[in-house]
Amino acid sequence: MAEQRDYNLRILKPLGWYVLDHLGKVALEKICNKAGVDASALSGSDVWTSTKQFETILAGARALMKDDDEFKRACTHRLSEAYGAMRFVMRATSPETIYRLAVEKVHLVCTVSKDEILESKRNSMHARWRATPRPSRLACLSRQAQSEALPAIWGLPPAVIEEESCMAFGDEYCVYRVRWYNKASWWPVAWGAAAAVLLGGAGHHLGYASMLDVSLAGMVGAGLGYFRELRAIGVLNRETDANMIQALTTTVEEAMSMRGELVALHKSQNDWSRILEEESRERTDTVQRIANHFQEIEASRSQVVRGYSHDLRNPLQVMRLAASYLKGSVANDQQALKVLDEIDWAVQQMNVLLTDLNRLAAQPTGTGQLSPQTLEVAMLTERVRGRLRALAYGKDLRTSAFSTREAPAHICVDPTLYDRVVDNLLTNAIKYTDRGSIIVEMDGSPGFLVVKVSDTGRGIAPEELERSFAPGGSNEAQRAAHSLGVGLSVVVQLLARIGGRLEIMSKPNVGTTFWLHFPIDSTPSVVAADASRDFGKVVSIRRIG
Repeated sequence: MAEQRDYNLRILKPLGWYVLDHLGKVALEKICNKAGVDASALSGSDVWTSTKQFETILAGARALMKDDDEFKRACTHRLSEAYGAMRFVMRATSPETIYRLAVEKVHLVCTVSKDEILESKRNSMHARWRATPRPSRLACLSRQAQSEALPAIWGLPPAVIEEESCMAFGDEYCVYRVRWYNKASWWPVAWGAAAAVLLGGAGHHLGYASMLDVSLAGMVGAGLGYFRELRAIGVLNRETDANMIQALTTTVEEAMSMRGELVALHKSQNDWSRILEEESRERTDTVQRIANHFQEIEASRSQVVRGYSHDLRNPLQVMRLAASYLKGSVANDQQALKVLDEIDWAVQQMNVLLTDLNRLAAQPTGTGQLSPQTLEVAMLTERVRGRLRALAYGKDLRTSAFSTREAPAHICVDPTLYDRVVDNLLTNAIKYTDRGSIIVEMDGSPGFLVVKVSDTGRGIAPEELERSFAPGGSNEAQRAAHSLGVGLSVVVQLLARIGGRLEIMSKPNVGTTFWLHFPIDSTPSVVAADASRDFGKVVSIRRIG
């Protein structure tokens, strides 16, 4: 057993029992062996371990479960039994007392965290904690699971956890609220009865009341105490109900908002598809016209080629004859100078002909008509914030979008092009980030709006970075499901059309950060973009030292 005393393994008793009961002894021993812990230690009462061993056990158990919900259930398996005889003492107190003790006495089971109570009420608590080293998300989930299940000791429904921040997502503290129901206590009944009996006894001693009056007074006092406690508990539980209904309402509203964002994203993609379809239709019409005149063009092609060939041979013949003449000429001969003039004229003629050839060969293809509009950056920030929430809905991800003081107030850009570029990076971040966070920062530099997209996803290997920007060039085995590997090449082409830039920094298993540079006043290019040609002009790769 490691000498480091970070966590007491009694915290993991329920998790160990769950693995043993549902997955078998072999699975439990495999998890513990990987962490360097004796499996029997999970049932001990005072066995300590290091943070690394503690986290290894959590990760090993989670790997055997289908989702986080099952993991949280495992962390509370036979929880009442795990408390042992202490649960009988706990029942004589209240949830508020136990939650408070759990925060104040956390050092008895964990020496690497500091817990604080920000606010405490009879049916709720606002607390935060911080651990060094930074805990994993699994450690936070195990703590939340046990906090939710604690009211079961009193036969009450589970508590409700409202998480405000989590260190596993990069926050400074783990902050959450716990709300629970209360059940009536008999202490007010006992106090009411005792007070009434004392008053009645005094009256009987002075001759003002009989023993029957004393008994009745005790019953009335107990009843008043009981009804007072019921009323207080009713008020608290109604308040808890209201808070839970409000939380549910907020969740439903957020879900509806996210669905609206998904609909907007779908509409944006449909608009882009419509533009591409119109462009494709124009190209098809052009191809059809070319096909209709193909025979005519083909018939004249040989004549044109022969004409150019003849025209090119004539200047070359002049140059050849002139060169032969110069071989036998004498320096400063007037005739030689005249020949040199003819050579100069012939070279000029060749340049004219070659220019004509280049003009015929360099026919630009259609790339769609862009219509720049003035857009408010604050509106773009809000749109990204909503879109991120919608795309990440149902995933274990924290999302954030904000603008800095340096961000410009407005930007003139084609809205469809802007959405296409940003949505490509947002959807990529969602596809390749399973846990952690995605943060979008709207910043500015002279003449540009800079959209920074950071994720904690899979990352891209250094040798794969440049290939990722070619259509279909990324490693097919590492792509997300249904990905064709063309998204980044589209981003490069679109940015090239407006004079934009893209920077990227990535590390496998750590994450990726993109910096999109949109010109504040973009002028669309009339030349078709090509990802392979535009890569060096548009993309910069930031290397990690």
